[in-house]
Amino acid sequence: MRFAHYSYRPYPICHTQNPNDMVYSSFPVSRYRQEETEYPEIDPNQLLQSANTFQNLMDEADKIVNAFSDSKEFCYKVIDAAQKNEKDKVEQYIKSTGIEQPISISYNPDGIHLTLSDVTNDIECCELSIALHW
Repeated sequence: MRFAHYSYRPYPICHTQNPNDMVYSSFPVSRYRQEETEYPEIDPNQLLQSANTFQNLMDEADKIVNAFSDSKEFCYKVIDAAQKNEKDKVEQYIKSTGIEQPISISYNPDGIHLTLSDVTNDIECCELSIALHW
C-alpha cells in the first residue's frame, strides 16, 4: 500500500502575489467570524480613588524606610528580634515608625518583607510591598 506524501501544516498557507513565495501563518486563523467584545462604559473613579489611596501607602512606606535608613540602632533591634523569632517585637518596632495602615510582616535569614494594604469602597484596592535585604 502506498501512502501519499503528506506534510502536516497546522495553520493555513497564505499565498502572495508571487506563487513562489509562500507565507506560513504563525497563529491559527479562525474560520468563524469573531464577535467584538463589548466592554462596560469607562469609569475612572475607582482607579482615581485607588491611586489616591496608594499615595497614602507610599507615605507609610516612606516612614518605614526612613526609620531603617536613619538609625543603625533601629536596624539592629529589628534584626535582633527577627533572629530570635520575636514576631510581636518586630511588629512593635515597625509600628513605632508611626504607620497607621495594616501591615503584614515576614522575614527570613536574608531580609524582611513588609506589605501594606488598604481598602477603598469596600474593595481591596491597593497593596504596596517592601523587601529589604539584611
